[in-house]
Amino acid sequence: FLTIRVEQNGSFTFPPRVKAPLLLGRSTGLFSTRSPHRPNPIGLTLAKLVSVDMKKREIVVSGIDICDATPVLDIKPYNPADIVEDSRFASWID
Repeated sequence: FLTIRVEQNGSFTFPPRVKAPLLLGRSTGLFSTRSPHRPNPIGLTLAKLVSVDMKKREIVVSGIDICDATPVLDIKPYNPADIVEDSRFASWID
């Protein structure tokens, strides 16, 4: 996982309610969605580690959904224990 600073999502003003695609356009609270418009510019994305060059102090990743030159604040390993097998969703998602 990469913790990133989201700088290219426009204004940092945000509406308290948004229309979520998973809810077929119904309005819901911002924090119950994956909207990129957040009250802070911190984001999280999953990445595949391709290579590590210790001499250059460089890592190469793929499969990320961030813009070029997005600052990476932290890198954490993926842990299979993070998978939730029997996940449930709120009734309003169905």
